[in-house]
Amino acid sequence: MSKQLPDKISITWHFTDIQEIDDSLTNDEARQILQLLAKYHDCNQGISWTVIKAVIDTFRASEAIS
Repeated sequence: MSKQLPDKISITWHFTDIQEIDDSLTNDEARQILQLLAKYHDCNQGISWTVIKAVIDTFRASEAIS
């Protein structure tokens, strides 16, 4: 008998994943970056370490301007 495969999957990122790239981020900053990733990610590109790094860089640049 073959096992039924699931109809969907879910990939989860944790704020500590964000801090693995930049350990100077506070927990709240890492959570803010997660929210930015969720809101603005490109569904064709997905969320990868490269995308996370780019969002961190953008986040840092916007902090520098403020």
